[in-house]
Amino acid sequence: MLRNARKEIGFIAVNYDSAEATAHLLDDLRLQDTTTSRLTVVVADTSRSAAPLASLRAGDRNEPEVRFLFMGDNPGYFGAAARALRTIWGQHVPDWIIVSNADVRLPQHDLMARIAELPAGGGVVAPRVLSGRTGLDQNPYLRRRPRPARIYCNRIIHRVPMLYWMLNAQYRLKRGLRGRWRRSRFGRNSIPPDKTSAIYAAHGSFLIFARAYFERGGNLDAGAFLYAEEIFVAETCRRLSLDVLYVPTLEVGHDEYVSTGNNPAVRHFLVEAADYCFREFFAKRPA
Repeated sequence: MLRNARKEIGFIAVNYDSAEATAHLLDDLRLQDTTTSRLTVVVADTSRSAAPLASLRAGDRNEPEVRFLFMGDNPGYFGAAARALRTIWGQHVPDWIIVSNADVRLPQHDLMARIAELPAGGGVVAPRVLSGRTGLDQNPYLRRRPRPARIYCNRIIHRVPMLYWMLNAQYRLKRGLRGRWRRSRFGRNSIPPDKTSAIYAAHGSFLIFARAYFERGGNLDAGAFLYAEEIFVAETCRRLSLDVLYVPTLEVGHDEYVSTGNNPAVRHFLVEAADYCFREFFAKRPA
């Protein structure tokens, strides 16, 4: 009976030239308590070559079950996750599907057990995502739905290098001040107790999807290569009347990369994502 009661959890880790980070993540997953869950891990490898992960594929990683899918191309973050979902599970989606960056760490060894205990029937769960650079929680990504004007402005800001630099500088300053405030005596006293709350959007580095998200018509087919995942998932849940829940008792670490600054390739993907999000979800529709 206990075996039949175990929740099925699918974990999709998307790797792009991050073999070391992926190795650490797989080590964390091997330490997970899976007495109440059946965990299947899929490494969706979008790297330029399959060679860097060869030693991981050859290693003894049978607990949990680990599958490696070398994409042969780079379809993007959600593009790789969507392909892995279709390839491994098809129409038989597990109770929970986790889509994760490779540079995520799992300090809670009972994280999968906690996820297995979550009530079924919801949409998406957002854990506490602690930044390795700042120590701050990256969730909620957005508490409320942004105004269309904000999304429209993003289209302009990401196109102009100076505006993009100024926005990043403002963001880093604001984040630093927020960190000092939270670490202060006054900030600590103002933080409310940990509790589950409904939010608009979850941070894309670690997303926990309930099976109901897919059964109700949701998917991972975001229409941009990168950086549109949060809005895409939020708007999908909004369309399907599903909740996005912030559950801070679940915790992961995020060893996020150093800022990419004015990298033209990054700004290209940001522009593409802003255009897609505005066009698909925020532009006024004709009557």
